[in-house]
Amino acid sequence: MLFLNCEIYLCVVPQNRFLSGLLLSIAPAKSVVPHLQTVFQADAAHMNFGKYTLYSCYGITANCNAFLVAIGIIFGNEDKHGWDLFWKFALKHHPCLNDHRITIITDQQKGITESLQGILPKAVNFFCSFSSAPKYSPICKGW
Repeated sequence: MLFLNCEIYLCVVPQNRFLSGLLLSIAPAKSVVPHLQTVFQADAAHMNFGKYTLYSCYGITANCNAFLVAIGIIFGNEDKHGWDLFWKFALKHHPCLNDHRITIITDQQKGITESLQGILPKAVNFFCSFSSAPKYSPICKGW
């Protein structure tokens, strides 16, 4: 466990314990993240088992390689509560994320914008976009 910064969330009901979340960041990230490029990418995706969602944040090294800042598996759909848990964990281990020079690229899914504004208010949230070119365009002739 010395290699990981880890938090486990349990939902406890009478006579049962239920794993509701797991958040991880590798220990060397504490020294690496402050030296990454100032643009980070964050997203979440549904997982194939149960009702868990995978949350992640990556940065870019000087060699243009992706570097994992934090990752989390949280029970439930992607929402503000899940993003709040994730960003609080990321901020606890990487306080340099809350800086006006930091840009975090995200989609516009439920809760992420509000969560970033509340937990990392100094960071700039930039939305990614997806554009699909038509198969044929009279302007591009032959697409």
